[in-house]
Amino acid sequence: MSDECFGIIVIQNGDSMVVQLSGDLDLAAAAAFRGSLSALSARRVILDFTDVTFMDSTAMGVLIAATKRAGHDGGEIVLHGVQPVQMKVLEIAGLTEYLRFDGDGTAVPQELMDAARQEREYPADQTNEG
Repeated sequence: MSDECFGIIVIQNGDSMVVQLSGDLDLAAAAAFRGSLSALSARRVILDFTDVTFMDSTAMGVLIAATKRAGHDGGEIVLHGVQPVQMKVLEIAGLTEYLRFDGDGTAVPQELMDAARQEREYPADQTNEG
């Protein structure tokens, strides 16, 4: 985790709401993140992760709850600009098949999956030599 502060900007874009996130998406940001998403649960919401520098399990929990709530209320959560490191976390947690990503409706863009897999390849050292 870095010293980045969390930022959130909500913008109307046609029929959708764009939620631009920046900085650390962690425990300290969870209440603001949760609040902004709960107010928009019946709408199509595009979460822009382009400027997110860190994401922890608390943020993933908020994201899962918001996705469930949006589905129940007739809305939709779509992730945009997810960075390879964040995609790796979502993939490891098994969330890439559950979440929606822009550009294709349901599947994770292949270039993000490839980048996430490359991030998991570690050079051999004393702790992981087989």
